[in-house]
Amino acid sequence: MLTVMAMDKLKLPKRSFPTKQAMVHHCLREAILDCRLMPGDRVVIDEVARQLSVSIIPVREAVHQLQSERLVDMRPHAGPVVTGFDDDAIAEIFTLLECLEIACARHAVVRADEDDLRELERIVEQMERADGDRWEELNSRFHAAMCAAARTTRIAEAFSRVASDWERLYRLRLRGSARP
Repeated sequence: MLTVMAMDKLKLPKRSFPTKQAMVHHCLREAILDCRLMPGDRVVIDEVARQLSVSIIPVREAVHQLQSERLVDMRPHAGPVVTGFDDDAIAEIFTLLECLEIACARHAVVRADEDDLRELERIVEQMERADGDRWEELNSRFHAAMCAAARTTRIAEAFSRVASDWERLYRLRLRGSARP
């Protein structure tokens, strides 16, 4: 079932952006990743433009970028709609995370310096005392630190994209609504 995006779902960013399109993309992406926009929600271009005080052109450009990131689908007679995850997508996310974690770890073992190792150890110590959302946050930081220690730009970028999918899936599962 499609639902129309509510006006209060977007938050104006506190930082500046090089273009209006970049600002709109940031606002919509954050709303999707934070599950303020849920799978099946329509992204109404005129509403987004009005709420963010921009024309519809940067909104359309941002929506196309979100489509390339698989965060929205274009549906006939509905326009852009926030995507969900089917069973195949969920399986792919886990497979990709596993492959990318292994690749990062292999490179980090060879390339990490003492500072990298101290940072990873510090995060692990915090994870041992954390639970729930704090553990998830630290887990994300651990993987980001491991990717940084690996010094592999492309693997780190791929991991970041897949990790965003995982974090969104995790949040949606907590709310009981991961499917489109």
